[in-house]
Amino acid sequence: MKELEDIIRLQIAIMSKASCPQCHRIILWSVYSNLCNICDCERLENDFSNWTSDNQQVDEFIKELQLRVADYQGNVVEWIPYARFENITPIGKGSFAEVFKADWLDGQIKKWNYDVKQWERVGKMCVALKVIGSSKDEFLNEVNE
Repeated sequence: MKELEDIIRLQIAIMSKASCPQCHRIILWSVYSNLCNICDCERLENDFSNWTSDNQQVDEFIKELQLRVADYQGNVVEWIPYARFENITPIGKGSFAEVFKADWLDGQIKKWNYDVKQWERVGKMCVALKVIGSSKDEFLNEVNE
């Protein structure tokens, strides 16, 4: 029980409320994250023209999720180009999908760097890739579950 109390105290010590340097709204700030959900939505929306899955329905689905990033506590759905993965190896096959293990070269968004005005990422990380098939509906049903 003492260890749990120490962990909770540590988490409280490294997190505090602060003002977003861009919009000045109050945000939860820590040494690991400085996500302002309002500003993050605007940044993601401003980047819409810089990526595509080459499938309008998939693009619209991802954009819709990005505009609701305020609901996700910093977890952002992104389109990641295939070239940003390496060491792709199959790990399983089901009745309608094949699963692969891969290294995502950039990793997920960690926080916004206000000095250089770009996302900081966690760096290379192992992820699972799932090939669902050629059906758009199959893909959208899978990610909606």
